[in-house]
Amino acid sequence: MSYIVDSNTQDEPLLRRLYSNFLKYGPIARVLLDELSVINLSERLNILEKQADNTVSNKINACLKLTDLQSILLQQFSTQDSHAVFMMEPVLNDGCSLKLCSIEYAYSFRSEWIAREYLQQASLYAEGHSRMLFEWMSRRPFASSVAGWVFEEQVHVRLGAGGMHTAVILTPHSELENIYTQHNPGKVSEEDKEGLERHKQDALAKATTGTIRIWLNTNAPMPGRSSLFSSYTDLSKLLRESPSSCKFDTGLDGIYLRPAQSNFPVIDGLVVCVESNNYPRAYFFQMTIAKVHPIRALHLYDLWMALPSNVRREPPALVWVVPKSREEEYTKPQPIDDRNSSKISKGLNPKNWPQYRITIDATEFWGNKALGQRVVGDTSAGRYGTRCIEPRTSG
Repeated sequence: MSYIVDSNTQDEPLLRRLYSNFLKYGPIARVLLDELSVINLSERLNILEKQADNTVSNKINACLKLTDLQSILLQQFSTQDSHAVFMMEPVLNDGCSLKLCSIEYAYSFRSEWIAREYLQQASLYAEGHSRMLFEWMSRRPFASSVAGWVFEEQVHVRLGAGGMHTAVILTPHSELENIYTQHNPGKVSEEDKEGLERHKQDALAKATTGTIRIWLNTNAPMPGRSSLFSSYTDLSKLLRESPSSCKFDTGLDGIYLRPAQSNFPVIDGLVVCVESNNYPRAYFFQMTIAKVHPIRALHLYDLWMALPSNVRREPPALVWVVPKSREEEYTKPQPIDDRNSSKISKGLNPKNWPQYRITIDATEFWGNKALGQRVVGDTSAGRYGTRCIEPRTSG
């Protein structure tokens, strides 16, 4: 956008506004060239800025409908080049003694603002297509497993980022007290028995609200520590203060852990949180988009026995993570396959564990709402996703 104004204009705010538009819309003459009088300059600028914003937005949308960069660039430099999103500049050879026009050229965005607008609209454009594809796969039996993998990976990202998550309690409150009472905490001192009783009463009091809050640490594990495990033995070593210790390593308090492989026998992730009275509790996450997702009790038991003994003093939480479209199927505890349950110690059968549900709005996974904001925020840090497009700084 360019303007012709009275050279005697001394209105500093308006001059700064003109300069900011120069940086915003790009440092080349635009079709919005206009002769402005000082009298109606502010009012006229309002109109022109709105026109420029609409022009850029429409041009970006037109670009996004094309399938490759070359088509986009060819379209830009035509009869409407004054509306271009991109700039085409000659590449001059400084070593050449003759100052000739170069036949080589490079593309760049007209300005950083336009680059951000382009990426934001591109992420919204991708959001719609990604969401439609995910919903289509979810409804097709032959493609639902792929949709399940997509959902699982996106949930891993969300839980791994940390924060507070609200989980609905699926187990009736009347059953929770029995579960805590019948749970086998192993060998504990009299002092620990009293502490566990207080913790039990605290947990039952919180459960009357119908939800619990699960806190996940926003920090990554300490250097040299992994958040991945590949076997029960691997997990057992990871969670302990030392390989021979029976105590949970509080350095992993609230850290989201997950299997290194997607075909781990049971669960998709877990976290151990140190709660009231300094008692650590395990939360096992099972992600699914299916109406029914069977889990074997024996596998859960093997996982349970890999945990440090001070984590096993109170019942764990089995947390189902499901998309909003499956919320109605997960309003009560899910059945646990307890075949071969004779191998499970008394008072530790996972079919009696408290169950919870976290609902995820899968539509928030896509584009601008998920990763797009991070991408848009990084436009000043380098290339914009293709080798021939470089950021144009405003300095």
